[in-house]
Amino acid sequence: MKAWMRMGLGLVFGLVSLSAAAEAVLQLGQGGGQVGSQHNVVQISMANDTTVIALQLEIADVPDFIKPDSVWTADRSAGFTVAWHEDSLSVLHILVLTLDKSAAIEPGSGPVLNIGYTVLPGAESFNAIDIIFYAQPKVIAPGSVRVPALSIAGKFTVGGTAVESRGGQQPVRFGLEQNFPNPFNPSTRIVFHLPGNGHALLEVYNVLGQMIRTLVDGELAAGPHEAIWDGLTDRGGQAAGGIYFYRLRSGGQSEYRRMAYMR
Repeated sequence: MKAWMRMGLGLVFGLVSLSAAAEAVLQLGQGGGQVGSQHNVVQISMANDTTVIALQLEIADVPDFIKPDSVWTADRSAGFTVAWHEDSLSVLHILVLTLDKSAAIEPGSGPVLNIGYTVLPGAESFNAIDIIFYAQPKVIAPGSVRVPALSIAGKFTVGGTAVESRGGQQPVRFGLEQNFPNPFNPSTRIVFHLPGNGHALLEVYNVLGQMIRTLVDGELAAGPHEAIWDGLTDRGGQAAGGIYFYRLRSGGQSEYRRMAYMR
């Protein structure tokens, strides 16, 4: 992120106070596309009863089979600057702000952002993919006042369906199951499925997006597999209690889930 953007972020989000009176509702829209297609648009709309000068959003797709390839403003946010990136957990971070005091999103409703998505291989196994707000949206009004905001998830429809294998049986789908038990102490079991033979990587991340433990890193056969996390890091230390994420990657596909470690 450029220096002026970091400065703007600090000015807008550094010191905020909560407003109990105003409210904003952000809604992810509907989208769709074929596997391999790009720039499939999903809009973010906002209904706000107060003037807005900045937005900070975190968005994820579940399961992780669409990838953002572009983010740009809509009519209501004309004159604003958009900065975005996708982190190691495939969470899309978006910052919308302006250093021009004359620009603002006035009270009203309608689209404020457009997100372009590329549909990844493997998405054909799912009829629809949920697009969610990964964290509570930050909506900032003049005076660095944070506006209480509600969020509504969207949906992305994938064209095409999984092809049946010979004998009429459904092929094994790439997938990562919720760990059990959850929350856990001292250890938890993670089950995952691979549609074909190949290299698989299963890692644990902290809330800062830092990889702290590799559970699986090697060649595996198609089918179900499982791994155990005992709360230790790759360095042999005990992880702190809290929220963690585990991510499976194999054959160009990835999926992650959230878990809670109790100490």
